[in-house]
Amino acid sequence: MHRNLLSYQCLKAVLDHMDANKRFQLAIRIPSIRSADRASPLRIRKLAFDSFGLQCDSEAYQIGIYRKYLGVTTPKIVDEENSKGGVQYDFNQFGFRDRTSQSTVTPGDVVIGELDVSTQEEHTNEQMRELERYLDYYKRSLALLSQSSIQRTPFQVEIEKTELSLEPFICRRDNTTTKYESFIQLTTHTYPIERVRYTKKLYEAMKYLCTLIFGDRRYAIRVKRLEIVQDPMIIRLPVNLSFKVEVVKIGFVDGIKILNALTPIMKDWNVECLECNWIDNLDDINHPAFLNIKTLVISNISYLSPWLTIFKKLQNRKILFKHAYAVFETKYYIHLIKYWQTIGRDIGKIFSFCVTQKQRLEVKEVIKEELGGIEMENGTINVSMNSYSSIEISVNENSDTEQTEQHMGEFTVKMEIVKRDE
Repeated sequence: MHRNLLSYQCLKAVLDHMDANKRFQLAIRIPSIRSADRASPLRIRKLAFDSFGLQCDSEAYQIGIYRKYLGVTTPKIVDEENSKGGVQYDFNQFGFRDRTSQSTVTPGDVVIGELDVSTQEEHTNEQMRELERYLDYYKRSLALLSQSSIQRTPFQVEIEKTELSLEPFICRRDNTTTKYESFIQLTTHTYPIERVRYTKKLYEAMKYLCTLIFGDRRYAIRVKRLEIVQDPMIIRLPVNLSFKVEVVKIGFVDGIKILNALTPIMKDWNVECLECNWIDNLDDINHPAFLNIKTLVISNISYLSPWLTIFKKLQNRKILFKHAYAVFETKYYIHLIKYWQTIGRDIGKIFSFCVTQKQRLEVKEVIKEELGGIEMENGTINVSMNSYSSIEISVNENSDTEQTEQHMGEFTVKMEIVKRDE
């Protein structure tokens, strides 16, 4: 059968327009196309990380430890953990949780937040005796209730949990292996589950997965939306990796530390939009992210922070405060409008904030009364700024999706500097 093979350049062009997850799967299964895959620009709509998993567009990849019991019934608790992709922590040879590698940092890793550097837990004989006492108590209590109408399930659950906690102590005492075999499992939404024997630490498995997917890319990976919402964690990335990102979402109070941690993997901070949880420090806005980003979305404002001073210094073209109901009293947005009238702002500057139903009714009336705002035919309020520009204020109801999924208020007040009509 005659076959016309794609040239290297044609293959790169095809890969360039292919779904990112399909590219990952093809490159993993067909080694001959890997060089073309690495040399072709990669585009991802949404990328999010946690300690032992990542989301790429609509696909999620999760690393965990799957335990397969040998010759005995698998405890229900373990069955439930296995069904969710396995547990996301390491074990030692007896089955005790192993914390020795949880804060290990390797080249290319991105450290988010303050790591837990606690030492390995001690597992004493006294702890074992205490578990045995609990187990005896639960079994005797269950026997006493065997003829009653009271539910037996809670005691049965406690018995199973205690027996499971005792297993590593017994293995260590008898110097035996665990009753189960352990496997590192990769779980996805779309593709078959994959398992390999547990011979490496979980962080090494996560590092291997991320290197397999993102490693050795010739170009910066273009990401429409990057979300970092777990704290603390270590993102296990390969060395020499960079992202070109349009929207960054960070979900922490101390956002500046997160932005600093991300800086080595960002091609630049010329980002279209930054969504952050908090700003309460004037020094924060000197970070390149705040200086260069066109749209800034802030979820919360501290009552104790100098937020009005912070806002005056922000140079972003568009600013949205999502949840600041109580903070935006009448006197504050009136002050902001007067500030714009005094110092001037470029046409296109937008400041938006969320309000309640009650506040919505007050906004237009107050602006008309205190600033001489004129209500236009389209329902907006126009406030004169200077000879060539004015401030247009509108109040719009947010959709159910915006209120529930984006956690916005009922209404958004939008203040935009526009060119005055001739």
